[in-house]
Amino acid sequence: MIRKPVANYLRQRECQSPTGAFNRTFERSLHVFPSLLDRLELEAELVGHHGCVNCLEWNEDGSLLASGSDDLKVILWDHLQHKHVWSLDSGHLGNIFSVKFLPKTIDNVITAAADHNIKLHSIKNNCTQQTFRCHANRVKRLANTPSTPYLLWSASEDGTVRQFDFREHHACQDGQPCNNVLINVGNRDQRNYHPEVKCIAVNNMRPELLAIGCNDQYVRLYDTRMLTKGPRPTSETVKGYIRGFTAGHLNKQTSSARHGITKRSITCTYVTFSPDGQELLANLGGEQVYLFDALRDRTPTKFTVDDFEASTPDTCHFISNLSSSTPTNNIATSYTTAKYDKRSFFTSSRSESLRTRGNDAYNCREFSLAIQYYNVAILWDIDNPILYSNRAAAYLGRGWDGDAYAALRDCRMAISLNSKHFKSWIRLSRCLNYLRLYKESKACLDFVKSCFICCADKEVIKSLESEINDGIATIERERRNTTNNQSRNSVNCSDFKMRYCGHCNTSTDIKEANFFGANSQFIMAGSDEGSFFIWDRESANILHVIRGDDSIVNCLQPHPTQCILATSGIDHVVRLWSPQLRMEETETRHLHSIDVLSSENQRRMNFNSFEVMLLNVIYHSEASNDGNDIPDGEGNNDNDDNNNDNNNNNNANNNDSGLNPLSCRTS
Repeated sequence: MIRKPVANYLRQRECQSPTGAFNRTFERSLHVFPSLLDRLELEAELVGHHGCVNCLEWNEDGSLLASGSDDLKVILWDHLQHKHVWSLDSGHLGNIFSVKFLPKTIDNVITAAADHNIKLHSIKNNCTQQTFRCHANRVKRLANTPSTPYLLWSASEDGTVRQFDFREHHACQDGQPCNNVLINVGNRDQRNYHPEVKCIAVNNMRPELLAIGCNDQYVRLYDTRMLTKGPRPTSETVKGYIRGFTAGHLNKQTSSARHGITKRSITCTYVTFSPDGQELLANLGGEQVYLFDALRDRTPTKFTVDDFEASTPDTCHFISNLSSSTPTNNIATSYTTAKYDKRSFFTSSRSESLRTRGNDAYNCREFSLAIQYYNVAILWDIDNPILYSNRAAAYLGRGWDGDAYAALRDCRMAISLNSKHFKSWIRLSRCLNYLRLYKESKACLDFVKSCFICCADKEVIKSLESEINDGIATIERERRNTTNNQSRNSVNCSDFKMRYCGHCNTSTDIKEANFFGANSQFIMAGSDEGSFFIWDRESANILHVIRGDDSIVNCLQPHPTQCILATSGIDHVVRLWSPQLRMEETETRHLHSIDVLSSENQRRMNFNSFEVMLLNVIYHSEASNDGNDIPDGEGNNDNDDNNNDNNNNNNANNNDSGLNPLSCRTS
């Protein structure tokens, strides 16, 4: 994130009218500021529950915080006095998973639980006013919006989304289906797949847009104006279905191993819109956190054998379609004699310094640190192909889930900016190889050999060619040994805009991810090892990892107007976080060895349940001995590219530097 001095905001506010639009801009910009995050510490623990706290919700003005728990109680808290002001035995017979305030009122709270029921409670009368028994399975999430305070949407593991209108009388009849099903994802022709709706969100700026997440890798977006309530309407076949979202490497319904995806299940555990309604954030259980353009379709990155075979050394017709917003830099120029000045691409001394530091980290096999340097450098020099190409190499070296596809996207961007960069083409072929797209990888490598004739005998090409041939042979053996060759086509989905890595989301299906700051400056999510992560939205770098629970952090809800954060998880308390005056003798909950923790989390996502249990025991026993950051020094590598593509091993275990990821922001 490129910071703007606070003094600039103060001067603009002073010069402009007190009633002008800038006052709101000023307020939003300083709602959450990096220096406030640096001092974010535990303010208080709200004690009152006797079970895991599964859901949190602020009311509209932020004066009250509601919490729901496994103890079947709903409690309202005064966050200023750190005490509860109202509590109620909900009457549910199963764990409470969602709690909502009824907008535009001060008297009603709504809850949803594992007993399949939704209940409307009166704060004033301290009782349950109405119970809705429409669903046939656990109700995981509720959604509403201030612009339509009379409407409520519910998401259930019975595969349906139901809409309730409090202006209408509704009475559930035993044995009779209720005609309030808005979406039903159950009508899908897939074997061994029982669809469950896990989460739901409404766009506050455009309340007709409704997003849901299920027990798969897809986020689905609907226009409720075009949906009709009924007993069992369908899902993707209805007119109101707009599009789906997922990461490009996850948009496969064939064998998971074919596309380099682990065999664990993927579930969308939380989805939310940004405050301006332009973006959609999704936390995918078993994968990463993804940011999507809610209103714009992004075509996934993919290459075919025909793309390479139809091209010649003098013209590469498909490059112009790789990026509609970037130049192709004289594609028709011959590759054999192409020369370019690497330093001409660096328009900022700051970006060049960051690139040098990234190269040094890469050569020390500190791949996560290198990626963070490149992330910030790209913010300063967005049209620099070398930065994208180098970051792709670092992604391949780190080898976390989704890194190969992220590298593929970077190679595409690098080639679209400069089609004569040899290493970008080699890395593109390597990306396809890591994704087990061996035929495409071989076609790409053959194209590279025909374009860069003087490099055709290089060891890096021979080594990669051998890897590709081995992969093709492996695929053939697997095909002969597999009796079921049935495959399904990928779904037409929009690709992600940004990806946020480091946390682990495998143990619970209610783990949230949220925006922090009125302008969505930061992204945060809970993790299975008991901490929560805060990323810079623009660079995707981890800014802070904070110890938030003795087991798992599930819920993170930011205050609507103040720099206050409420979290909960397996512990029976609600924790409030705010900027604190840090004393030297005060123990901080900020963790330091972030790279080590992030690497452990990536391994944790690929473990079985017994291995996860052992890792948790080891982690918690060592948590009190968390070491200090290792300071980084000035890089002294004068090369314009990072080195040694041939030794780019896809191994996340190589990254255990323990370096502070904030170092790239202060270099």
